[in-house]
Amino acid sequence: MRSSPAQARGPILDVRGLHKSYHTQAGDTVLALTDTSFQIGDGEFVAVVGPSGCGKSTLLKIFAGLLPRSGGDLFLHGEPITGPRSDVGVVFQDSVLLPWLTIVENVMLPVRIQKLDVAHYKERASDLLGRISGLSGFEERYPNELSGGMKQRAAICRGLIHDPAILLMDEPFGALDAMTRERMNAELQRIWMESKKTIFLITHSIGEAVFLADRVLVMSDRPGRIVEDLRIDLPRPRSLDDMGSDKFGVYANHIRSLLNAKGGVD
Repeated sequence: MRSSPAQARGPILDVRGLHKSYHTQAGDTVLALTDTSFQIGDGEFVAVVGPSGCGKSTLLKIFAGLLPRSGGDLFLHGEPITGPRSDVGVVFQDSVLLPWLTIVENVMLPVRIQKLDVAHYKERASDLLGRISGLSGFEERYPNELSGGMKQRAAICRGLIHDPAILLMDEPFGALDAMTRERMNAELQRIWMESKKTIFLITHSIGEAVFLADRVLVMSDRPGRIVEDLRIDLPRPRSLDDMGSDKFGVYANHIRSLLNAKGGVD
């Protein structure tokens, strides 16, 4: 069983009054996020759900330093996020593996871009691909030789290779079929428990959020804000069978009722 480490450690990510607005070509201002505040503890798994267009991916891109915020404060390890950082890992819906590189070369890409010690991180890549992700024996294969789920596991390894402070995941299993997605949920839980990394997950799936997360942040319709920060009190490790339990259903139904009241579910 694994309890949330956030109970014993301070916040790694601190979001205070964040908001984001866009200016259209017509001269209008569109408010995407407003008055968004929360903290994430070191080693915690936090998922975000909300209606389409509520600013979930915008929030993640601001955390990644890919978009500037319009207001509020945002700190990682007490330092303001003002642009892309080497201590943040990102996994997108598409694995975006480079087809001309082997799997291990794809995983090592952040190491080469950041000019880190290749020999040191090659050993870490082997550990991630083998012990943690179950891709031992596929290191020298190319992306077109792997299934969709295997590609996403490789993408997760790439996001973890440089030992980031936090791993941001933007609907990483959205393109997979239902059965593969369920298996990947179980795999991601195992990888998280092995790696002990802080994870911030954007998902359209209520069940996925409840299954994986220590906490689920529920967002309102645009302009997006946090309407509830729900702690998931289910023991670890969780099995797929737990998704049929009464307690799991209570959490899922509560989140669904919030989303229906605030603009509908994706």
